[in-house]
This record gives sequence, C-alpha cells and structure tokens, in this order.
Amino acid sequence: MAAALLMTGHRVRSRPGSPQALAQFTKALAKQTSEPALRQFDRLRRERSRSEYGSRTFGKAEVDEAIKTAEAILEACARQI
Repeated sequence: MAAALLMTGHRVRSRPGSPQALAQFTKALAKQTSEPALRQFDRLRRERSRSEYGSRTFGKAEVDEAIKTAEAILEACARQI
C-alpha cells in the first residue's frame, strides 16, 4: 500500500498547519529512529512546493534520489505502526 501512496501522490489534507504538523512528526520520528531519510523530509517538501509554483525544476538524478528517500521514509514510518 505504501508504494501505491507514493505513486499516486497523496498529500496531507489542506488545512491550516497540516504540512507543518507532518514536518514536526517526521522530525520527532527522526529523533526516535536511526533513519537518516527522515531528516530529509522537510527539504523535499519545500522543494516540491517550489516546483508547483514553477520556481524549481529537477533532473532525473534528483528525482531518482528523492524517490529513494521517500521510499525510506515510508518504510521507517511503517515500522512505527
């Protein structure tokens, strides 16, 4: 199921503070685990946001690395459930 979420691009609900709450959760989870990818979450979130407004584009290597990081984040979160 995690791979399906990654591929379909699901997001946090559009409510005030939702993206920040998710960023805080990943920071807290990063402190509890040894998963370095969790420390990259907020950076990836900010870069994705910039790309939606046309101020940031990505090359294939950057996309491939982001996918690997996202998969590691999903796995780390799944281990906590």
